[in-house]
Amino acid sequence: MARRTGLVVDPLEDDLTEDEQRTAVEAAVATGSREADLDVNKVAPDPENPKGRLSPKENLVNGIKEAGQNTAGMVQPLDRWIAQGGNAEELPDGTEYVIVFGHGRWAACRELGRPFRAVINTTIDDLTDHIVNQLQENINREALTPMQEAEGFQRLAKRKLSQRQIASKLGVKQDHVNKRLKLLTLPEDVQPLVDARSITIEAALKLADIAKAAAKPGDDRNAVRVAYVLERIIAAAGTPEENKASNIDDEQVIINQQNAAKRAVAVMYAEFEAENALKAKRNELTKSGATLIENPREYFTGRPRPYHTYELTDADAITAARADGTAVAHVRSGDIVDWYTTQDPEPEPEAEPAEIPAPRAADPAEDTATPATGETPDTTTDATAETSAPTTEAAERAAAAAEQARQDREEAEREQRERQKAAEARAAACIRIAAKTPPREALTDRLARRLLSEDPYEYADDARELAHEWLKNASVIDDAAAATLFTDKAPTLDVKTAGRVAYIYDLALSEARARDGDGWDNTDAEYIQRLKDEAAYQTSEWEDSHFYNQPAPATSAL
Repeated sequence: MARRTGLVVDPLEDDLTEDEQRTAVEAAVATGSREADLDVNKVAPDPENPKGRLSPKENLVNGIKEAGQNTAGMVQPLDRWIAQGGNAEELPDGTEYVIVFGHGRWAACRELGRPFRAVINTTIDDLTDHIVNQLQENINREALTPMQEAEGFQRLAKRKLSQRQIASKLGVKQDHVNKRLKLLTLPEDVQPLVDARSITIEAALKLADIAKAAAKPGDDRNAVRVAYVLERIIAAAGTPEENKASNIDDEQVIINQQNAAKRAVAVMYAEFEAENALKAKRNELTKSGATLIENPREYFTGRPRPYHTYELTDADAITAARADGTAVAHVRSGDIVDWYTTQDPEPEPEAEPAEIPAPRAADPAEDTATPATGETPDTTTDATAETSAPTTEAAERAAAAAEQARQDREEAEREQRERQKAAEARAAACIRIAAKTPPREALTDRLARRLLSEDPYEYADDARELAHEWLKNASVIDDAAAATLFTDKAPTLDVKTAGRVAYIYDLALSEARARDGDGWDNTDAEYIQRLKDEAAYQTSEWEDSHFYNQPAPATSAL
């Protein structure tokens, strides 16, 4: 059944026979349109029609040359086209008609130097029908590039059609329309790469999110991210000399570029998402009336106690401090918020001095008189001095020891809190990594490194527990699969899922190692760098101070 339009039927519908097409043209003529052989120089293609369709196709040229133009195209008079919003300055001089559809046949007729047969339609009151007919022809008869489709959808969107209406008129899904329109937010130097297949649609859509943010004034960070991805795609293409020497053909170049784009976009998008999550959390707290601080150490400088003693770790204490207006928040990420009180902690009660015993009373029976004078000496002052001096010193030492013990206890508690918060933050980053499928090159690299390490299965038990948790939270496996994942009854996994599990298990081995010991070496530093690269992880002050004095590792590749 032919699709019904404002022109009764579309004479170019692929499922119409030649007789049906001829009947459709006759029906259009009967409604007020007429068919004529037109001078190709007086007919102009629609300026918004994809330019790639204006080159004559050899098979169409040969067909018209041998058998003539069997099916008429359709045009509308120039004055009507202008009245409906067309711009005459975009057309060649001498134009009398603008093509509605049939651009390919017009191009073939121009190549042959013969007239172009078309129905001169005077019944189109809205260019929307014109654009829909044109797009429908292009979509049905020839696969447009993604960007050409996007431009066509945009033309309809400019005529106040919703995405749902566009999808309905063209017989495509609304999500398809949405994604194509999103591609138009890509920078102009990236859009040709989409049509050239140098970047996949999936990666291009993520890059479009970053590019949209980069378009805001002053957003240099996202502009740098877009430039980085573009640089990696171009670099992956190689030079003709390099490709020839390595026997890399054009199709392999495209694959190399796609892989480079995926890796670059994965890193940049992880940073982008983490940054947006941080901004969202800050906005959420600000709207709730919370006071935010940037650096707790600087904020509490000059206060009588170390900054960490002002931190609130109990939920009830945080609620109470927020209620009485004495709470401030430090947002470390979209998942982690540290709360502090602005009230100085009450000083600990000082240790009471040791009781000084009274001097011993003199014994009347003792002869206390001096041989020379017979007088009894006054020993009270001397006895007090002898007993009070050492006793006061002992009390001071005891008080100092008690204060040191208190400080050591507080420091140990703070150390444990910071260690726990850092572990939770790293776990959140690992879950973000687990939610993504790792690129094949990254998976191969990580597993090869692990197998060649000195003890690839050290910390295995702890790592399995971590991997279970992360994989479940990332919805990679369900509870049933997790229960037997690392046993002799492990479930059968497809290759893709098995690769993700192995990748995350390797990550968990690194995390288990990082949780063990009091300091980090270069192996741990490489793991932290991996979290930064793959999940835009931001280290805490405690973590930065936890490294041994060794040079930072080079950025690990995805």
